[in-house]
Amino acid sequence: MVHFSSAFALSLAALAPVRHWPLLGLLEGGLAVFGLAYSAVIWGAMIRLGLIATIELEDRIWYAALPALSYALLIATAALLFAERPLSLTVLPCGIGLLLLVGIRNAWDITSWSITRHRD
Repeated sequence: MVHFSSAFALSLAALAPVRHWPLLGLLEGGLAVFGLAYSAVIWGAMIRLGLIATIELEDRIWYAALPALSYALLIATAALLFAERPLSLTVLPCGIGLLLLVGIRNAWDITSWSITRHRD
């Protein structure tokens, strides 16, 4: 839900009637920094609890690496917006789209795991 909520908030910020690109960059960047911090907490928990060795590589990629990459891309987008570079308007939907893809895949993964696991 965090990545869905982030994609929604980032999309709303992009649609806000902001007249100056640097302000939009600050909005997007603030949201992206929050998401990157959340991803860092997830990585830290996986390492601290010793789960990094037991979780499959695919899940480490989808639950930790790709969200962190998305938020890093969105922070770069915010920097481009702050510098008033038109490329930022191309990179922004890529970062949001990757977050949506991660959110959809992870929701599907958790749902299928919940349905198929055997309870003791």
